[in-house]
Formats: sequence, structure tokens, C-alpha cells
Amino acid sequence: MMGHKRGGFALLDVLVGGLVLSIALTAIFGLTRLSLSSQLRGEKRQQASMLLDSLLNQVLAIGPVDYPSTFSTSGVADPPFEDFEYEIRLEDAGVGHPYNVTATVSWYVGGRQFRETVESKIATMMGEVEADERVPEQPVNRNQ
Repeated sequence: MMGHKRGGFALLDVLVGGLVLSIALTAIFGLTRLSLSSQLRGEKRQQASMLLDSLLNQVLAIGPVDYPSTFSTSGVADPPFEDFEYEIRLEDAGVGHPYNVTATVSWYVGGRQFRETVESKIATMMGEVEADERVPEQPVNRNQ
């Protein structure tokens, strides 16, 4: 009779062990899913930062005065950033002051929108404002 009681305990041990194992596996799979989701968000944030850096460098290279006539200030980014939308706002702070530049990048992950914004100040390029004013009224004769 002792053998029957031990067999019942063994079956109960297996059932409890299986229940504990299934709870642990469910928790591990849930954490794995969260980890992968977090990794994807991190990768997208890194790509967004790279795009923001590129956009601000374009404004810096072209100059805030000429940028809107050279590049679009909003839209879908070119590859490899085609998953992102961007907007650049350029606000003239007045003569002698740098432009206020705001670059915003947005994207979707799992149906949820994410957004990163960077604000900076970028001065006009040397001679950018005065280029038309520095042309002499009469040609200069240097053969004298």
C-alpha cells in the first residue's frame, strides 16, 4: 500500500512541476517579446537621431536663408530613412542673431507614433545677407 501513496505523490509532483514550468516559460516568452520590442524602438530612435543630425547638417551647410529654396522643409525622408517623416522650421530672430532651427522626425512602430525634436541656433553664412549689397554701382577699372 505504501507504493500507491508514493505514486499519487509522484503524479502530484509532476503536475505541480509542469504548472511551475509553464508559468516560467510564459514569463520568459513575455520578457523576450518586450525585449525585442524595446530593441526595435531603440534602433528606430538611433536612426531618427542620425536623420536629425543629417538634416541639421544640411541647414548648416546650405545656410538657413537658402535652405528652404534648396530642400523641402517637410515630407518623407529619402532612403535609407524612408520610414520617417520630417519637418524643419526656420525662424529668423532678426539681424545679427542666429536663426532658431527646429527639426522634428516622426515614425510608427506597432501602430504607435514616436517623435523626436531637436532645437538649435544656426547663424547665417558669412556674406549670405549682404551678397546683393556688395556689388559696386560702376565697374572698377584696375588698369590705372
